[in-house]
Parts: sequence; C-alpha cells; structure tokens
Amino acid sequence: MATVWSLKWGRCGIHVSRPEQGNQYEVNRINTLKTVRLNPTPAGKDRTRYGGASAAQLGGEWADIQNVGSQAVDLTGVSLHHIAYHPNGTSHWEHVMTFNGALSPGKVMRIHAGSGPASVLRQEDLAGADHHLFSHGNYVWNNDKADCAGLFDGRSDPFDKACYGANPPEGAILQRVADSLVPAATAAFAASRR
Repeated sequence: MATVWSLKWGRCGIHVSRPEQGNQYEVNRINTLKTVRLNPTPAGKDRTRYGGASAAQLGGEWADIQNVGSQAVDLTGVSLHHIAYHPNGTSHWEHVMTFNGALSPGKVMRIHAGSGPASVLRQEDLAGADHHLFSHGNYVWNNDKADCAGLFDGRSDPFDKACYGANPPEGAILQRVADSLVPAATAAFAASRR
C-alpha cells in the first residue's frame, strides 16, 4: 500500500503518493514481471484413446513469465489468471496459479498445465525456461476463443496482460509483441520492422 503525503499550500491540498520504504518489490514487479511466451495449443492429440490427456501433452501447454528487470522480484501474492467464458458469452478472469518466492533478473518461470512431473516433458517444453511449475489442472488456455494471460497482485485489474486471438496455430509458440501474443514468425517479422 502506498503512503499518501499531504502538502498544504495556501488553501489547496496536494497529495503525493510515494511507495513505502519496504515495498520496493511491489513497484519492481509491476514494471518487470511480464508474460513473454505462451504455448496454448501443443502439437499432438489432446486426448488418449482412453479419454484423458497424457502428462506430457498437458505439460506441453504452458505460459512463460519473465523478470525483465535488473533486480530480483518478490512473487509473494502474485497470481496468473486467464479469461474463462460462460455459455451466455460473458467472461471473467479465472485463477490459474499463485506464486511465492523470488524470481531473479532475466529468469523465466514456465507454468505448465497438469501435474507433471518435469521428467515426462518433451525437450522442447523444457527448453527456454529456468523454472518449471505445474498448475495441477487440466488444459488452461482457450483455443476456440481469444484469451489473455493476466498477472495480478491483489488489485482488481492485472498489472500485466498479454492476449491472443481465437484459433492459434497448433504447436505454435506465441511471443509477446507489445500487449499481444503472436506466432513466433509474426513476432520476428514485427521486430524486423522496428
């Protein structure tokens, strides 16, 4: 929570918000924790012939969150959400996972669907991340509708949000460009145009 300093000049009251001394991490994470990549539709069959998804297939659906700053970020109270749709067409933010600990500068944590373990993951689902966590649930990310990855820390709105459109290509890793998640080839093209 920010401290409000009040300065009285004549009859006007001017309020200046200043971060609390011990709350450097809160300011830091808002500016430096970003969803940078997402694999919402892993290549392969979503279900086995017995009906369930294999642990490797579930783990192939993931989101990468990176500390893009120069200092470690306290993850206490930070949570990942996505957009869930109701049959009537309305939507809401649905909780995926809450974090704790700290994330060092430049490091990436990958949140996989399912319960793991990491030993069942394919090499391509391990590469590019420093930490692997599991949501302990079924598939998370929407395929037939648009979706967003939102990072929250107790506020009603996410401090970071990155979205993609409906029907992303199967097996394509989506990369962040501004506040959008787009197939890697599109991201590379956008970067070359800057």
